[in-house]
Amino acid sequence: HTWWKHDCATYDENGQSTETLNQTSKSVGRSNKYFADYATGRCFQDCDPALDGCALVPPPVNVYPTIEVCCSTGLSWVEDSYCTSRSNNKYTNGWVVDFTNEKCIQDCDPAAGYPCSEHNKHEAKIYSTTDKCCQRLGWVDRDLCQAKSLSNSLSIGRSNKYFADYA
Repeated sequence: HTWWKHDCATYDENGQSTETLNQTSKSVGRSNKYFADYATGRCFQDCDPALDGCALVPPPVNVYPTIEVCCSTGLSWVEDSYCTSRSNNKYTNGWVVDFTNEKCIQDCDPAAGYPCSEHNKHEAKIYSTTDKCCQRLGWVDRDLCQAKSLSNSLSIGRSNKYFADYA
């Protein structure tokens, strides 16, 4: 008979766990639902860790029926397309602002070569085109931004346009 319930488990009068109510610890196997990994901004499936994209869910963690629900609910501060793509072991192929270099970098497999780059800022806005991304850098000439974003050349950096010299 059940003595008391505590921490999502049922204990008998001897303090022995008789039943786990945590939905991820079923004795018949993994739940195959998804859980949020806050450090990486992606969702993993609660399944055999030997499989790609799977991990053992650490209790007590909420689980979700789909990657999309996991991303939108469990990782609501993460760019949705980033979370969804990384949870599927893919990239968005979108564009992210690189404020330091005043250009945009493409979120795609770096093994594919330039302009693909490793992008790990999961909260950064992802744009569908370089034009939309470069608009975010309003103080940089848009044509120059696009040229810098699409070329690996270090010689790009001059717009050859005129500017007012107030000195």
